[in-house]
Amino acid sequence: MGAVASKQARYRDLPSSESPSPPEVTGLAASLFAEALEACLRKLGPDGRDAALTRLQSGESTAVAYLHHELACRVAERLAAFDQNIKAVYLLDEMDTAEDAWQEGTRPTTMIQLVIWARTKTAALTSLASAFDDAILPKYTALMGVHQMSRLLMIHFMDDADVEGRVGFGSLLASIRHRPIRIWQR
Repeated sequence: MGAVASKQARYRDLPSSESPSPPEVTGLAASLFAEALEACLRKLGPDGRDAALTRLQSGESTAVAYLHHELACRVAERLAAFDQNIKAVYLLDEMDTAEDAWQEGTRPTTMIQLVIWARTKTAALTSLASAFDDAILPKYTALMGVHQMSRLLMIHFMDDADVEGRVGFGSLLASIRHRPIRIWQR
């Protein structure tokens, strides 16, 4: 069994009450950031790692979108491994308006917006999500040269009542105009 497969098996076997310690979150965040970056660089293609890294660091929207998607998927997996109440995780795709579109030479400052559907909203899950953001942000800002960001992950929560009543973020699941992308499901 490979290192990634054994880590994934470990995550699946953790009970929901076993939250990681701050050093564990930092370690997990470092490994998930490295995995996401490598996957992003592979997707960016045949021109090689240096060319892909240059595209990413220059703020090219496709390159940044790949990194954001890879980070979102890995964060979703890790959070769900620690909290069995999570039913699904969605990526809320922020479309730039004409005023918000990145200009050539600017740096990306958009956040990754996740919507987590859990049976119930808990302070422990909110705290864990915040800890992942705190651990990933310095790595992201160092790579991208964007130091004015205070957060990378904007995580919203919805529970069964929100989904059933179609209120708050629960209403997005039935939206015909702005439905989030499901990136993980139990």
